Amino acid sequence: MNEQSPDKNNNSGNARGVSQALRLDDMKSVLEARVKAQPENAEAWRELAQVKMMLGDIDGAENDCIECLRIDSKNASGLVLMGNLLTNYRKDDAAAEKYYAQAVEVDPESASAHSNYGTLLFKRGEKFKAVGELRRSIHLDRRQAVARYMLGAMQRFNKMTPEQVKSVATEIAVIGTGGISTAKDANYTLKTIPGEEFSGYRLLANYYVSWKSAFPEHLSKIGLPFDDAYALAQQMYDAKKPGSH
Repeated sequence: MNEQSPDKNNNSGNARGVSQALRLDDMKSVLEARVKAQPENAEAWRELAQVKMMLGDIDGAENDCIECLRIDSKNASGLVLMGNLLTNYRKDDAAAEKYYAQAVEVDPESASAHSNYGTLLFKRGEKFKAVGELRRSIHLDRRQAVARYMLGAMQRFNKMTPEQVKSVATEIAVIGTGGISTAKDANYTLKTIPGEEFSGYRLLANYYVSWKSAFPEHLSKIGLPFDDAYALAQQMYDAKKPGSH
């Protein structure tokens, strides 16, 4: 038998833990320098609070999160982080709920805000409201995942000729006639894009983008409810263009 001893396994785990802690310490040093140089940078304060929380410095994390929200009271990620600190470490669910509710209000497109809010509501026994928040979170997570796949498709198709894009669109459409599964173990290959495997959602994202490019007048016929995901992907694509910043 070729088993490792428990001591060796424990040592390996400890080494990984030490390595992670060192990386977090490095990040902390960088962020501390950043907030010193940019004391009104709310996002830098939030990132520093996140790192301190991961290092176990809860008081420091809470203080930095307060500073973040002092600078920008509508920083949704900061509001979620404060909620997490309050419910997970201060055991103050009532206070945490106020921060989660505010995060959802200022950024209704934040999947993490809805997810954390829904989880807390469920814990407090408000199951009907919790289910609504959790469903919204799942929808947003899916939309964001599809949008990321669409961004990759946009970048790929931008390097292809119109005829090549049409070939991809046609091949996926043929596959689509038999149904495209979004199950986790579903994988697809394309002759027009050799050497790659596509999950169901990634294939559907390429389906939509290829038809949007090659056959825009017939896009509605494929029946994919991804207009909002495409709009998000287009924003990300435009943001990555040279000179967009």
